[in-house]
Amino acid sequence: MNDGLRAVEDHLTRLAPLHLRGSWLHGSLVLGGYHPGISDQDLVVKLDHPLTAKERALVHSSHGQAGPMLATSYLEGKDDPEPWTWTHGWCGRRRVSLITRAELHLAHPDDWPEVPDLPGVVAREVTQVWGPLLKLPWTWLKTEYVDLSLTSVARALLTQETGELCTKDAALETLQPLGVSPRLAEAVTARREGRQALPHNAFGRAVQTRNEVARLLEKL
Repeated sequence: MNDGLRAVEDHLTRLAPLHLRGSWLHGSLVLGGYHPGISDQDLVVKLDHPLTAKERALVHSSHGQAGPMLATSYLEGKDDPEPWTWTHGWCGRRRVSLITRAELHLAHPDDWPEVPDLPGVVAREVTQVWGPLLKLPWTWLKTEYVDLSLTSVARALLTQETGELCTKDAALETLQPLGVSPRLAEAVTARREGRQALPHNAFGRAVQTRNEVARLLEKL
């Protein structure tokens, strides 16, 4: 068992007092392309009641032990519009995206329904996330946003081409064919694989990434 699966298993053990009605992994840990220490451990669980303050404290404590890479949504029914979510040290109510629901269907087709018009759904959700940020120049100074934006847009374009939801690793392989500069594409791939990326000028990279994301969003 890898460290990611062990972290999830230990977390679920600590949550035994909640009497969960179900738990489902999604993302790279179950669909492929998981990189220890870099990839999130993506989990959705189903409750049979709203979390009490005491239960939220238990969940919060368990996430503290699991570490920030364990991202979990706690649904009060599969159609819960904004379940409690813990991810990267943040907790609050947040919707389960249709892309996440598509991953859940891919990993657990007997439990989660297919998302209709998958290419269109992925294109809309990616555009809704990154489109507004094109007007916020400081966003692109953040390395994590550089990596997430280019990977997300490339994934959406590959989904349009194939009709299927692809892994982030597969999306990264399309960056250079999509016209992203080799230096920028290699840096994003290197960080995804846990390798040292080439040094860069943060401002120049920010401008380049913002322009690349704008260009690629126009293709969706």
